[in-house]
Amino acid sequence: MAKKKKLIVVKGYGSSPYKSYSMGFALVSSPKDGRRQCNDFITCRDQLCNALRSGALGISCSSAHNPDSDPPMDFEKTRLLVARDIRDPDREFKDIRNKLFSGKRAINFYEQMAGWKPSTITTVNHTARSHAWLITGPKQWMTYSNLLSMMCLILRVACAHGPIKFETEDDLVKEWQRLSRNTGDYDCNNWIKRCHPWFSVLMRRHDDIFTQKSLDKTYQKSADSYYSAGGIYSLITGATNNDELTRNIRKVGKEEKLIK
Repeated sequence: MAKKKKLIVVKGYGSSPYKSYSMGFALVSSPKDGRRQCNDFITCRDQLCNALRSGALGISCSSAHNPDSDPPMDFEKTRLLVARDIRDPDREFKDIRNKLFSGKRAINFYEQMAGWKPSTITTVNHTARSHAWLITGPKQWMTYSNLLSMMCLILRVACAHGPIKFETEDDLVKEWQRLSRNTGDYDCNNWIKRCHPWFSVLMRRHDDIFTQKSLDKTYQKSADSYYSAGGIYSLITGATNNDELTRNIRKVGKEEKLIK
């Protein structure tokens, strides 16, 4: 009998301000910092962006992350922890896992467009949650919270309505279009519908759009408020309060005929 693979241990906690059957997201510290959960599990992507800003700048701007007492976030790699409680593990676990992994496959497809190394996903032994996975990927997702917001949106929709089935870019676009017609789900009928035409462009034109490298600039250290400015929808509508990023997204959007 093959020896069972030992799971990575993530030291964390299980609290979430939202219902437990929603997908919760948290960041994880690097192995040298003990692979510890850095923030409360969050289902709201805007709240997660605020937690990221707190970790990036070392200032307290989120109730979910205290930079003075919580483990440090790793901005040299993406270490995204995903957790979801399951009502009937024997019946539901495999299905949920397959849906989640299909979302990761879509993310890999976009990473390939950008020329990045592919993210990996692994089941982890979380000290407080029974079902948790760790996505480890390139740091570009962390440099702008708008991109991590895109990753979380893809994973959440895939887990709820997947698996996402595709072989080509056209196939993937058709999947997003199919999901956009789901009027019973706000993520699908609102966020995916509005954002998915940009997914490929954001990856192929990454270097033209995301020209700032300093976290002080990408997380807007001088801004009074970041809430709602750090997400994927704020990015594509030019509502990030970041003048350089807004100029870039509008220029690329016009060139790609996504903006009139």
